[in-house]
Amino acid sequence: MTTNTIQPTNLDIAMEEIDTLVSNFQDSLSRITNKVCKVDTFQLGLTYVVILRAGKISKTLSFNLNEITEEERQ
Repeated sequence: MTTNTIQPTNLDIAMEEIDTLVSNFQDSLSRITNKVCKVDTFQLGLTYVVILRAGKISKTLSFNLNEITEEERQ
């Protein structure tokens, strides 16, 4: 019996790090504003965009996926 091991790609690792960053940012905004922080995400080509909103405060984060995965293609 053989076991196949799936190795995470650089994109998988980067997306996990982005998820952790967004989660921490979301928690901080909720504490600062005492409001629920809503998160929207979408992708525009190679740019991954995250919009966080809590009360009257909003923050947009963008990540260039091409730069994140560049090392993997070399």
